[in-house]
Amino acid sequence: MPTASREEFTANEKYMIIDSDSHVVETERTWQFMDPEDEKYRPVLAPHPTDPRTQWWIINGHARGFRFPTLTEDEMAERSRRLGRDVVTPIGAREGDDVERRLRHMDRLGIDVQVMFHTLWTVPPTDRAEVELALCRSWNRWVAEMWRQGKGRLRWCTMLPLMSMDESLALLEWAKDNGAVGVSMSPIIGQASHRSLFSSDLRGGAAFRYGHRDPYRQRQRRAGRINPTAV
Repeated sequence: MPTASREEFTANEKYMIIDSDSHVVETERTWQFMDPEDEKYRPVLAPHPTDPRTQWWIINGHARGFRFPTLTEDEMAERSRRLGRDVVTPIGAREGDDVERRLRHMDRLGIDVQVMFHTLWTVPPTDRAEVELALCRSWNRWVAEMWRQGKGRLRWCTMLPLMSMDESLALLEWAKDNGAVGVSMSPIIGQASHRSLFSSDLRGGAAFRYGHRDPYRQRQRRAGRINPTAV
């Protein structure tokens, strides 16, 4: 039976191209969406003592999150030359401050829709429930604003305050109404308390995504504190 070539097949079909693992780089603006009573938990950036280009997020008095260096577009062009592929992304598009520019960059790459993820939660940013709740609320509001400006093209995965399950369920419902298509899970040490989240009717069709390559998570798995089947 004859089959159509790829060219013939694609010529007659319109595909939506989805970048399902796109990240946004948190900036100080990310935390401008905190409630007034949560301002005391606002993360601040601190430079590395020997490398001024490297910065850390200071959260609740501790260095808890590495902020990726902001490369200039010339530096990105040089990296593209070394890698042999185009990795140039405008700064405003990377950091979410210029949604229109991000959309134009997507057009240049031939991408219809992006699903955006955090860059901060590679390790748990805090061990205090009230701080986690403040961070998650502000981060979700920040990304939801991008979705509202993104003409349906910027979807995202919510970060939930897993130390506060009632708040997590409420935030999941809000996130789904504001462009979220999934849940990005930071490393989990114990899962029993999260069963209500997985079985919640609020989940609907939301996907759960684990950061299984995270070094913190790998250490917890080796120590027997995490279920290896959960990745």
